[in-house]
Amino acid sequence: MQQPSVLDHNILGLCKQMNSLRTKLSPKEFIHVFVLLSYSDVAYLQRHWAQPKGISSTIELVDVIGHEIKKTKVGRAAWAKFFQKEAIMILQSKEPPQGNYLLVGFIALCQSNHIFFSLEEKEAHSRHLVEHMPFLSNTLMGMLNVDDSSIPVEAKEPIGTEDCIPELDTSNIPKDLADIVYEDLNNGHKGHLCRLQTLVNTICAMIAFARNCRNNGLQLHNAVQLFACGITEQVQEYMNYIGLSASRSTAIAALKTLAKVQAENLKRIMANTTTLIPPTICIVNIDMEERVHQSSIGHRTHTFRGMWGYLHLPNEKLIATLDPLELTLGAYHKAIEQVNSMELTPIMFLPTPAKEQFEIQVWKLQIAKVFRKQIATPIDETLAIPTLPPNVELISHLAPEIHMLKLMDASKNSAEGICQVFQSMIQQTGLTSEGFFGRFQPLDDRNANPDRKMKANLTKLHAALNAQLQQTSKKTLKARISDLPIADGSLINQLASEHSPLHHNLFKSKRRLDPSCPFCSGKETTRHLFDFCPQYRTARRTLLTQAKKKKIRCDWNQPHQLLKTPKAHAIVAAFLKSTGRFDYL
Repeated sequence: MQQPSVLDHNILGLCKQMNSLRTKLSPKEFIHVFVLLSYSDVAYLQRHWAQPKGISSTIELVDVIGHEIKKTKVGRAAWAKFFQKEAIMILQSKEPPQGNYLLVGFIALCQSNHIFFSLEEKEAHSRHLVEHMPFLSNTLMGMLNVDDSSIPVEAKEPIGTEDCIPELDTSNIPKDLADIVYEDLNNGHKGHLCRLQTLVNTICAMIAFARNCRNNGLQLHNAVQLFACGITEQVQEYMNYIGLSASRSTAIAALKTLAKVQAENLKRIMANTTTLIPPTICIVNIDMEERVHQSSIGHRTHTFRGMWGYLHLPNEKLIATLDPLELTLGAYHKAIEQVNSMELTPIMFLPTPAKEQFEIQVWKLQIAKVFRKQIATPIDETLAIPTLPPNVELISHLAPEIHMLKLMDASKNSAEGICQVFQSMIQQTGLTSEGFFGRFQPLDDRNANPDRKMKANLTKLHAALNAQLQQTSKKTLKARISDLPIADGSLINQLASEHSPLHHNLFKSKRRLDPSCPFCSGKETTRHLFDFCPQYRTARRTLLTQAKKKKIRCDWNQPHQLLKTPKAHAIVAAFLKSTGRFDYL
């Protein structure tokens, strides 16, 4: 048996002495009276219990007492009830202050704007709630993230240094765009903590809204988004009931405020006529059907026919790089005039030497990467071919500045409907009819032939490039090669043109005149020779019979159509020889 220490003897003696007094005191009664006693000399002895100098030992004392209490089931229940009461008191005392949303969490409908719905404002509102509700947020985070553990993942095969791909720099990627990048930004330990923090922020926002409806930042944000996505009124009422969303009437009021602000912005933007490139208005047809499952009088399916659109402002950084003198109508006409004399060659569309070197580097690094992994490693890394891809020109990922237009009602009649759309756009932009149409330049994104109204015929340029870049198929080349003599083929081609003189030698006939038929009155033409002249009736019948045997389609009364069929040129040449008119054949 262990021998008691001096401290044990002193404590035991003190307890016996308190119990031997006329007013007996147990250790619990002594501590209770010692803490609550207002006598100055006694209060002086516990002056540091709640001060920075002695708070640590005081908490240790409470922890030791709690450890002793929690040894029994009754003690654990009493301890939990005690701390539950204390936690409720702490939570009731920790809530966000009230007032203007610029300082705290209240968002007035008359003050809501598009900046409030940005990701930055949403994160700022979440931080504001967490700062003013630290006890609840820390308790929830500690309960969800026990021992700072993350979601268990399967162990992956270790990757060598030669296969390491540099991690994506996510510092410049907004969280609302994380779903459209090539890498998953919500995986691993960071993604798990981000998810837990989102849960904690949402719960804090729900409790703050339930305690005081003026803490409506998250709820207003969700209400507008859900209403815009077409959520049913019953679902939105339930979301409002559990504190995740504001009511539908609140969302509609906020949207009306946003619409007023947007209308003022549109008029302000269109009033600026000094911009180098004016804004672009994009409009698209839209048909929305409000379907009714059980039709009744005055309650039927309705279809909205109209247009929706937006106004797109050009990037200011892009405009700063442009030369105003090159954007005039005269500069455009001058550039178009040079197209006629421009000589297009395939080399213009081939990659430059710099681009070829870039492709060569990509092929080399892929080969080097496989070589390192499967065969050998380089002796000198400084002289080895790198395995990381070369840098490429980055495309700007800045979001464009877009301002939405109101939905425009348009009649089913195209002429009347487009007039209604133009009238609506004139009212929204705040311009006069002369001012609007003076700057109006229509463009059709579905126009397949935009070169028809241009001074330079780009179709000819397209055909010239096709002739140089596309190879002729063997079948086409074979069809172009004729087995007939040159004289026969040339005569058939001239007769097919229907303006060749028939009485002269083929290679001497340069005049575009037709002679008189020696057997009929009047001038002789190709059709007269093949279709009407009675002198060649027998030869004509033979020609048609041969065409029928070769399954060549031809109108029996118009044998001259065989001149347009290369397959019939052989029997046409025989017909011409049988007429005796062409002695040089």
